This record gives sequence, C-alpha cells and structure tokens, in this order.
Amino acid sequence: MRTAVAKWDRSQNRILKIEEIREDDFKGESRRDAKKLEQRALHLSTGVRAYLRFKTRKLVRDLTGEIKETGKVLKVRKATRRSKEEKRLAKLMSFYGLRQITDSGKEYAGSEWVIPNTYMSDYLSQKEILLQQLDSSIEKEFRESVGNALAEWMKETPRPTIGQISQRLRTWLTVSSQKDAPTLLKPLGNRFTVEGLGARARMIARTEINAARNYGRVEAGKLVGREFLIWVASDDGKSGQRHHEALDGLIVRHGRYFKNPKTGARLRYPGDPTARSKFGVAGEVINCRCSVRPISAQMAERLKGK
Repeated sequence: MRTAVAKWDRSQNRILKIEEIREDDFKGESRRDAKKLEQRALHLSTGVRAYLRFKTRKLVRDLTGEIKETGKVLKVRKATRRSKEEKRLAKLMSFYGLRQITDSGKEYAGSEWVIPNTYMSDYLSQKEILLQQLDSSIEKEFRESVGNALAEWMKETPRPTIGQISQRLRTWLTVSSQKDAPTLLKPLGNRFTVEGLGARARMIARTEINAARNYGRVEAGKLVGREFLIWVASDDGKSGQRHHEALDGLIVRHGRYFKNPKTGARLRYPGDPTARSKFGVAGEVINCRCSVRPISAQMAERLKGK
C-alpha cells in the first residue's frame, strides 16, 4: 500500500507531493533507524549504569551504618543536596534527549526545525523530577531487598557481624547475577547485581530516547502544518498488560489524547511523561517502542477511509 497527498503549486504550474505513507510505515521503524536509536540508547545507558553503581555503593555504606546503630534497616530518608553524580547524569540525559528531539524534528521539518524555547526549561525540569523519582525508587527497592535478606541472615547461628553483613552487601554488587550468586546472597535478589543494574540502565535509556523521538516528531509536525497524529505500535510482543497494540493505526488531532480502548490509558504520544493510566506513568511508558507520525488532514481522511 502507498498513500500520497499532493497539491497544485500555482506559482510553478506543477503538482507538489507534500507527504507519502507506505505500508512499511506501519511496521514501526526501519532497521536503520532502529539501529541508530538503539546505539544512542546504549551510549546513554553507560552513563546511567555508572550512576546506578555509584548510588548503590553509597546505599551500602549508609545501610551498614544504620544497621550498626539501630540493628535494622530504616525507611527511605528524604533526599538532601544533589550530588555531582546526579548533576552529571541529568546533563547526560538532557544531552542525548535533546539530540534525539533535534534529529526527529528534522525528519519532518528539515532545517526549519528548532526546539521551542518554551520546551527547554520544561524538559530540564522533567529530568530533575525523573532523577528524584529514580533515586527514591532505587533506595526503596534496595532497602526492601536488604531488609528481606537481613531477616534470613539473623536466623543464622552465630549471627553475622556488622562487618560480615557489610562484606556480603559489597560482594552482592559485584555478582554477575542472582543465578551465579553464593547461597548466602541469593535472598538479596537480582535487581542490584551486575545483570540487574545493567538491565535497568538500558530500560531507562531506551525509554528516554523513545520519548524524545516521539516528542520531536509531534512538535515538528505542528511546525509544518500536519494537524493529525497516527500511532504506530511496535510489534515486538512486549506491550504486556498495557496493550499498546490496541492503539495501532489510531489517528487523533494535535492536542488530543490517544485513548487505549482496552485499558483507558490516555497519552499524547508514545513515551508521554504525563500519561494518565491505571499502570501509572512508569508502567505506561517503560520500554515502550511504539512511535508516532504527524500527518495532514487530507492524509488522515484517506487513512480513515481505508
């Protein structure tokens, strides 16, 4: 299938093709584009993984001190000042995200595309909020994992000393996976092993890059006068309970939400950080590989009529 919309240019006395959609456009990204996105996400994931390692090492020191002082793992504490590592990660995420927004915008608007100034401050603020949420989530999960393991370790005879507990936690961070972990460390789970941290870093990076890609397309579409958006679902089978396949081919006008008929979720585009869903924002956007394409009113009419 190939669908094209054209108009008559009076000044040049000829027909101008303004847009074209082919069957391949509904199969997600081309291999070339998918590879480029994956490479960018992998570059970003390296920085994210470095931050996660820093954060977990710090948590080991903090928790060891708490256990020594109170004999238990306390609840998540309110964050204090941002560390230089957090600031570095915020800059890195903004750098790669803005590069992706720029590249995606140029797909539709070419050299005319410039990221709106009003968006820049909002985008940087979003990264600040994201890092706060990430920090809180990591600390909560880490404390839960250590608390569960501590309950098991306290059944040992004799009970492990603070020094031994500290050593176990430090070793945990160097273990490749829970499968390869010594028996004593298995109660800690897999999330903070080398494998677990690596998987989380890639997930965060891919989610960020995909959201940036789709935002760039949405805004560039406005610039070139394409009033509608069409959702192109990824066919990798990883949508899960959020059922993004139900959104495939759905067309909405700019400024309106895509509404998932199966879950009731509302999103402006795939990866939307303001998504409204029973799964929460994270559950709706994490690892989402769907994409959006801006289309004209004429193209929207043609596609709806098929």
